[in-house]
Amino acid sequence: MTLRQFIEIFNNDTEEPIRDVEKWDCGDLAQCFKNKGKSDKGKIDDELFYRYLEKKCKGKKEYTFCQTDKCGNITALNINPLDPFDGDENEKVSQKWHVIISVLALLDWIGNNTKLIKEELAREYGEDKKEELYDRFFKKYCFGKINNIEIEKKEQASRYFPRGYSLRIHVEGDTQPRALGAGAMMDQILKYEKMRSEIKEIANA
Repeated sequence: MTLRQFIEIFNNDTEEPIRDVEKWDCGDLAQCFKNKGKSDKGKIDDELFYRYLEKKCKGKKEYTFCQTDKCGNITALNINPLDPFDGDENEKVSQKWHVIISVLALLDWIGNNTKLIKEELAREYGEDKKEELYDRFFKKYCFGKINNIEIEKKEQASRYFPRGYSLRIHVEGDTQPRALGAGAMMDQILKYEKMRSEIKEIANA
């Protein structure tokens, strides 16, 4: 499915966000966001990402991707980009935030703002440190647009794929797709895929 189709699944979903993400899942980024953009681990990429979202979203509960398609802007609705817990008192990370913000929005930001990121690194840490820090914190991400997102059935469930499925994100420039557990979101995704399949069958009848 395309990025737009994937985002629209959750724009149309009115259920309470699933919150069974464990501490090992995007925990450093969530903690940085809890600290209002200060990373306990000194992760510059997390801190700059927080600032980017703070400036871009300006308190709105939505994220508009830099990446567009033939229909225009792609916007994730009903999500607070700066709140990993979505108001949860027990501070369990919302799975919706985990996938849409900590993965897709992060790839979107880095893939479309290389020049701006380097400029910010130069301003804050000095021109002589810019390339070194960029290579250390940002180069690990392959750059380019998100081409499509597919569901992969695993041979068996595991810690990282608790429901036996993973999302595979195909990013332009990657030699291999990125596998993402996201098992807790599979109910919504599979429900959508089943509905889409049934509509296609009716149309072809």
